[in-house]
Amino acid sequence: MRLLRLIPCLLAAIAADPAISAEPTIDVYHDWGVGCDNVLTCTAQTGEWGDDIRLSIARQPGPAGELSVELVGWPGQRQPVIKVDGVPLVLPRGAWGSPGDADEIRLSTTDQDAIRAFLATLRRGRQLTVGTGHKVSLHG
Repeated sequence: MRLLRLIPCLLAAIAADPAISAEPTIDVYHDWGVGCDNVLTCTAQTGEWGDDIRLSIARQPGPAGELSVELVGWPGQRQPVIKVDGVPLVLPRGAWGSPGDADEIRLSTTDQDAIRAFLATLRRGRQLTVGTGHKVSLHG
């Protein structure tokens, strides 16, 4: 009999668990697309697959969810200068990986301090420029 009284509580707890009840979502905020899967890993991305430069920021679920950032593109230069609103952006060398071929830039990091500093700079900016004029909107 006590078990029967617990069933509604268990069902309510299961329904309240975001990992079980979350639905995948995709939204657009100005020039950015944001998608979250059913376990609440979310990715914000500017640029489309055909664009020269694409910036992605992902966050794992939960209050302590880890961040990751990836900047991918084909600026036509091996080591292009990256600028925010015309000011060169300094990326700590040990924090950012840069695999890629001669025509591709692929910068990525999971270093949480480097990401926080990068995002703080982006928040104050309006436009990210890579190389000779390849632009990424920060409006979103």
